[in-house]
This record gives sequence, structure tokens and C-alpha cells, in this order.
Amino acid sequence: MTNKKKVILIDTCSTWLKKNEGQTDQVVLPLGLMYLSSHLKSIFGDSVETRIIHSVVDIESDEKLKDTIRTEEPDIIGIRTQTVYRNEFHNVASIAKENSGALVIAGGPHVSSDLDDVLDSAVDIAVIGEGEYSFAEIVAGKRIQDISGIAYLGDGKIIRTMPRIPIDNLDTIPFPDYDDTDMDKYESNLSYGFNFRKQGVITTSRGCHFTCDFCHTTLGKKSRLRSAENVLDEIQGLSDRGIKDIYFIDDIFNINPRRSLEIFEGISERNLSLRLYFVNGLRGDLVNEEFVDAMVEAGTIWVSYAIETASPRLQKEIGKHLNLSKVRKAIEYSAQKGIIVNYWGLLGSHTETEKEAHQTIDFMESLPPSVIPYLFALKPFKGTEAHTKAQSTDEDLGTVYHNFAHLFRKDRFYIDVVHRWRDSIWNENRLQRSTSILQNNGYSNEEIKAAYSVLYDSMKPSQVNKLLGVKNE
Repeated sequence: MTNKKKVILIDTCSTWLKKNEGQTDQVVLPLGLMYLSSHLKSIFGDSVETRIIHSVVDIESDEKLKDTIRTEEPDIIGIRTQTVYRNEFHNVASIAKENSGALVIAGGPHVSSDLDDVLDSAVDIAVIGEGEYSFAEIVAGKRIQDISGIAYLGDGKIIRTMPRIPIDNLDTIPFPDYDDTDMDKYESNLSYGFNFRKQGVITTSRGCHFTCDFCHTTLGKKSRLRSAENVLDEIQGLSDRGIKDIYFIDDIFNINPRRSLEIFEGISERNLSLRLYFVNGLRGDLVNEEFVDAMVEAGTIWVSYAIETASPRLQKEIGKHLNLSKVRKAIEYSAQKGIIVNYWGLLGSHTETEKEAHQTIDFMESLPPSVIPYLFALKPFKGTEAHTKAQSTDEDLGTVYHNFAHLFRKDRFYIDVVHRWRDSIWNENRLQRSTSILQNNGYSNEEIKAAYSVLYDSMKPSQVNKLLGVKNE
């Protein structure tokens, strides 16, 4: 490749929790695209120019996106999406095709699981699974037929090339590209941890060897782990940039508990003053007191545990096989440490009975209250075993996980189950406790007010002020 190429990478999203004008929304750094950008730069150097665009953070309107694309005149536009944002994806892809002569490339979880929906006249190539090497070969101009891990339309039919072998040594991948990311823009929105702080987002592994039926397998059913030293070097780099809030978003961070302890110990040995958040990916029955002590010592203030269901039968049915007794101990001990402890249940699993749905609520109500009131509704996305079990679904897969309307239509008993949960989370003692825990972990009143405005959209400002212990304005 001799001529300089310009690449625009767009993360297509929309509002997630925001319901009213004037609210901020929860946004996360586009980590996958940041990996693509750094990988391209490591291969092509100055012969490639990249720009990352987050559709919520960087683009106020379709007109702004059109103007940006026309002005930039990119050679390639890469668009990432998830199923819940498929409508936004199609809109952005159409804008990209109509306002440029660029090659339009699609990637992300939705692309890998539903090629029929993605490949149309606006999309030239779909990248399946890990994108670094396939995307780089596209940028290099390699013949499309010779690129592994992609799909495209030929004579009106979807043509898939040979699957790409997953990257075995993740330490060889350059760290995500923060150089061209306007951190101030993200800091003005709620982070993954419902606060306004510069956020560093890290995944220390790819793939997962567990068999939960609702999960995609786009990164493979083998857990591939970065070395503890490689992870620590990335954390050190973020700290050197002044980023002190680190979010781990692995499928399962503690799949190898020994490696996890090495990371915690390394943070302590390097004297890094950080706030660590495990917003996803801690498997509760692999957590013991030694693990909790080490992660708190390293600076952890936020942990999340996925319970899904308290029914032993459903634990087997959905393929999670969680030891609920061990999860209970992990949650209770974590809560004793005074950090922010969250957990969630999942309603709507295939064959779930009314008794089993209530059993999950019973279990969660018997635990120290979750600081953030998580409860999700199963969405059987294409490409998952849960979708195969459902065989077909007429629900709108574009709705968010905390919308229970499709469950109410499926079985009326879910109305009573969700009402029970709502009564539990609106309990004044729980709200006071949650507020106190957030305050004790450094959350400002402004951050708590912003978080509560999207979590409890019907709560009045006077109620929030009472919880915060401040006088009403």
C-alpha cells in the first residue's frame, strides 16, 4: 500500500437509559474500534489516517454525520453495531454509502450473528468475529476472495470466505488507540459506573468456554487470556495519561483466578492509585475471600455478579451451571468490604415457570441489596442457542434489556414478578443504603443525581435530595 488511506470508524449506538431531554446517558468507549485503529497504525504507520466516531458522543444529527463524511472524503468507512442498535446501523450505513465513494465495512456482534440483516446495497463487506487482521487486509487492498473471516454479496447471494483463526497470543495486539479519543466528551456523559470521570476500558481476555445459551460465540468458545504483565502495562499507560478509573469488560475476567490475583498484586506493587470497576464478567462461584481481599486492596470499588436464575433446573437448562451457594458467599463477603456490589437476574429463559421466576426474586431479596437495581429480560438473539430454542420470535430485538413488554405478552405472570422487584428496589431503606455506599466510594452528589435520573426516572428531585441529606433548592 503506497497511497495514504483515510479510514473512518463509527460505533453506531443510540440512547440507552436516557428518557428525557436534559438527562445525560450512559456511554462506553468504543473499545473494539480503538483496537482496530491501533492495529492499523501499527501495520501501516503514517500511510493510514484513522478517525473514530461514537454516534452518541460525536454526532448530534444525521446532517452532522453527512457533513463529516463529505468533508473527510474517507476511502473506507467501518461501522460497528449491536443488535439493539440495528436500526441506527442501517441508517448510518445508508448515509455512508450515499455521501461518499468509500468502501463500507460492517462489524460487531450483530454483524457476526445476522448476516442476512446486515448485507445489503449499503454494505460492501461484513467482518465476522475478530476484526483486526481481516480489516487490515481489506485496507491493504488484498483480493476480497482471499481474505479470511469476511462475507459479501455476490450475484445476490451471501458469500462467506474461510473462517479466520482466532488470535491465539493476545499480547501481540497493540493497546487500544486513545490518542485520537476526546476523553472530555466521554467524561461529560455517565460512564459505565454511573459517574463523570475519565474512563479507561480494558478487556483482558477474549472468548469464553462456558456454555450459556443466551451468549454469542463471536469471539469463540475458547478463553484466550492476555498475560498479567501485558494487562498491567496497559493499566500503567492509562494511569500515566491521568486516567484513574478503569473498567474491566471481559466475558469472565476471573476465568483463571491465579492470573487475576497477579494483576491485582501488580497494581499494588506498582503503587498505582486507581478505582477499578468490574461492571461485567466476574463469575461469582470462582470468587473467594482471597480474591475479594486482593481486588479491594488493588482499588476495586465496583463489582457485578451475574446470577441469571436461582432455579437449579434452569441453571442447567441455560448452560450456566452456577454454584448459587458460592455466589451467595461471594456477594455477602464483597458487601462486607463496603464497596459497590451489584448483581442481576434474568427473566424469560426457555421453559421458565412462574415459580422459578419468583424464586430468582426471592434469592436476590435475600442478599445484601444490589446498589444498582439490575434485572434483565432475555432477548434471544440470532446466533445463540436461546434463539434456536425459541425457534422463532416476533419480539422487537431492537428494544433494550430492561424492557419487559415482550415478557408480559408471553406470560402474564411476569407482571407480578416485575412488580415485586420494583417494590423491592423502591424500598426506602434500600435506597438510603445504596446512596450511602455510593457516597462512601467517592460519588459526588451531582453524579448520584445524574445516575438516579436515569435509573429512577419518576423520582422527584426532592426525594433525591432527601437521600443525599441536602436541603431542597
